[in-house]
Amino acid sequence: MEMEKRIGLGPIPRSPKDYLNIIQVNGMSILSKFGWRLVCIRRPSIEDVETVIRSSLDGSVGILGKDGILRLSQNLKVRDTAMTGGQVQN
Repeated sequence: MEMEKRIGLGPIPRSPKDYLNIIQVNGMSILSKFGWRLVCIRRPSIEDVETVIRSSLDGSVGILGKDGILRLSQNLKVRDTAMTGGQVQN
């Protein structure tokens, strides 16, 4: 059985900018002015890092790509432990 490597790690690292490139940092800066907030930075051991953000206006969820472009997803599920007790939300 494979052990979970992220035990004890939160969804957002202490220094999120360490995981983002300059284009993503700039994109996040602009998007934050329109109500987008960082939800998590997926840090799988094999794959590329994914930056998940959510709109505080309508709850939309998307991935901020390495090219700085926000890609919205209807199928992306985000666990919101503060609001749902760990249940998965759309």
